[in-house]
Amino acid sequence: MEKLTKEDWVEIYYALIDKQFNVEAGNLGEDVIEESPHKNSDLWAAHLGEIIDKIGPDGENMYEGV
Repeated sequence: MEKLTKEDWVEIYYALIDKQFNVEAGNLGEDVIEESPHKNSDLWAAHLGEIIDKIGPDGENMYEGV
């Protein structure tokens, strides 16, 4: 299995930012929210924010030293 590259982590970071924005804005529809693990858009957005913080800006926490 190949390891994720710096470019992959940058893409993941911005995909998560976009997903968080859409969850917060209610752009996914209630049916999607209700099927999410959190069943609440505020909790889901907060969870995505925690992941974003962990991987760091542009995913830098995941590829430092690579």
